Amino acid sequence: MKDHDFICDFIEIYKSNPCLWDKKDPQYHNSNIREAAYTCLLEKFKEYDGNATKATVKSKINSLRSTFQKEFKEVKDSERSGAGIIEVYKVIMVLRTSYVHR
Repeated sequence: MKDHDFICDFIEIYKSNPCLWDKKDPQYHNSNIREAAYTCLLEKFKEYDGNATKATVKSKINSLRSTFQKEFKEVKDSERSGAGIIEVYKVIMVLRTSYVHR
């Protein structure tokens, strides 16, 4: 599986589990549902890295979120220039609702 395909699939699973990223989601504070969502992400991650753990998944999510915040700021700053958005970031744009620009 190519890295790009894996990341897009991983993000789609993450997006489909708002309990992991949307503080307004009714299930956000339900640890059992969140654990099931992490398990689903872990199963996907193990297709890419057989040694993956829940910590690996959380680290990847944090990395994607951090990168998204940086890229989102750059995209917003460059919108006037007509620059395009990288495909991976189109998929993860769902995070813009939980990102607070500082």
